[in-house]
Amino acid sequence: MKTRVQNVLKGVGSVFCLWPVTDYTRFVPASPEELISKAWSTTGHALGKAMGQFENEQKAAPKKNS
Repeated sequence: MKTRVQNVLKGVGSVFCLWPVTDYTRFVPASPEELISKAWSTTGHALGKAMGQFENEQKAAPKKNS
């Protein structure tokens, strides 16, 4: 009888492994389209920031007489 109870408890434990309490969907990567969109958005933001810095440097630099 003791062995049977242990087997039932192991079976119940394995069911909990199939349906965990924790939400693991946050670890699943987004679709390829979402990943590409995010990458291009990040690239656009970085380019905009770099262009702004370059513009500020050009304004602050003394002009050369040619």
